[in-house]
Amino acid sequence: MSQLQWDLLRGGAPSDQAGPSKTRSLAIQLADTDFKAVLTSEEARDVLSTPGLWDGLLPSTSASTSTQQPREPEMILIIAIALLHAFVQTNWTGPDLDFTPLDLVFGNDTTAEDLNAAALPFLTLQGEPAYHLSADVSLFLLSLRLLASLDEETITTLPWWKLRLHLVHQALLDEPVSIDPKILEGLRLLKEHNELKADQDLSASLDLEIGLYYHSLGMDKPANQEFLSAAKAGGL
Repeated sequence: MSQLQWDLLRGGAPSDQAGPSKTRSLAIQLADTDFKAVLTSEEARDVLSTPGLWDGLLPSTSASTSTQQPREPEMILIIAIALLHAFVQTNWTGPDLDFTPLDLVFGNDTTAEDLNAAALPFLTLQGEPAYHLSADVSLFLLSLRLLASLDEETITTLPWWKLRLHLVHQALLDEPVSIDPKILEGLRLLKEHNELKADQDLSASLDLEIGLYYHSLGMDKPANQEFLSAAKAGGL
């Protein structure tokens, strides 16, 4: 696994050894929270033209003419993360985004209201509908679909990103919903990775986020176990 995947989890600027130059440049923009630059880049234009990605969202299913070139998995991951972070920014943290989802719709005539209304039903999870006043939900849906297109053979850290996506998803629902057990198993395997064991902060962060997931379900015992593991890993 490349160093870039760990750098993306840490949220900082990528190291000099972190992947091809174009991928690293996007990772730097992501670390600088310049989501507009990431999502309106030529690379994002290509990834966001993936067949099926906009299904159910646009009057036609093609957002643009795709080059159909093989796409770098880590490039897809960066764009998915930018979409997720932009969604969190516009709904919780602020400030307002300097772009809209319409800026990502290349060559298709639609409105922001129609795009949001089309995306919202897709965020129903196990019968739980998403909050109807959520803003720019297409950003979250595109992130979800891009992450679903990746696999753990090329993106070893994928279970962690799926956990983060699920925690955001749960914040849109009235009642908590359990995550796919395969993701939890992937997280357990990730805990054994040497890179994670060697990084005190990263190890503590994973334990904490898993604990937050269990806490959201009201499962106090496993949540407390994860919080204690996080405290131990962080030297608290």
